[in-house]
Amino acid sequence: MASLGSYIFKPKHGPEITQKILEAFCNDFLRWEDEGFYIWWKTSNTTPETPEGYIEFNIESEHGNLECFTECCFSEEEIETPAMVNDFFVMLGDDFWYDNEEGGKDYNFYERELSEVIMSLSEADTRVACFGADRTAFVGYKDRKGSCGFHRVDMLDFLMSTPLRKNTTANQLTLPLA
Repeated sequence: MASLGSYIFKPKHGPEITQKILEAFCNDFLRWEDEGFYIWWKTSNTTPETPEGYIEFNIESEHGNLECFTECCFSEEEIETPAMVNDFFVMLGDDFWYDNEEGGKDYNFYERELSEVIMSLSEADTRVACFGADRTAFVGYKDRKGSCGFHRVDMLDFLMSTPLRKNTTANQLTLPLA
């Protein structure tokens, strides 16, 4: 299968709940499975270099319909109570959902990006790294107060100037927060 990208982040609710939420979002609202796209979760058995407490997944496809691939939800469908509970969308927290004119919340994913869902599921004071098909990495951060930000980092200079060693597992890239 071809990989379209990958995400690495530290979930605040544990891997099982986080996986359930992301798979439900991607399959029910982005319609990935319908169009031939899948999430492949990496584990510490397959990627031992993932930092402690972090999880990683690839977005993969074999003959997927690229015209329908998106990481943004365009459905205005309201999320019903059973999905809020069964798919653990309630774990996204009240500040994730849109405020409506009546002073309540609109529970839908309209114009929400996969990265926003991941940031909401990430532990405070951590980063989210996303690698795509080009030489840049998308790095999101969430500070201790829960504020989020995003940066694109061109990896070429780092990759061309970092010495290569036989034991590469001891090397770790660190980037300053905001």
